[in-house]
Amino acid sequence: MRDTRKQTSTFICTQYDVGDWHEKIGETTLAEAVIDLLVQNAVEINLGTLNMRKITSPSKFYSSKK
Repeated sequence: MRDTRKQTSTFICTQYDVGDWHEKIGETTLAEAVIDLLVQNAVEINLGTLNMRKITSPSKFYSSKK
C-alpha cells in the first residue's frame, strides 16, 4: 500500500465539531481511525455560526427577532 498522506490534500467541510465525530460516525474503532488520519496534520478553520440561508432567504421564512 502506498503512503499518500504527505502527497495529497483532503478538504473536509462539516457543521460538526471534531469532538462530535465519534457519535456521528457511530462505530468506535472506525471513528477513531478516521479521526486519527484526518486530524494528525490538519489545519482547522472555524467560520463560526454564520448562516447564509438566514442571510439570503426572503424574510417570510426567518424572523429578524430570532
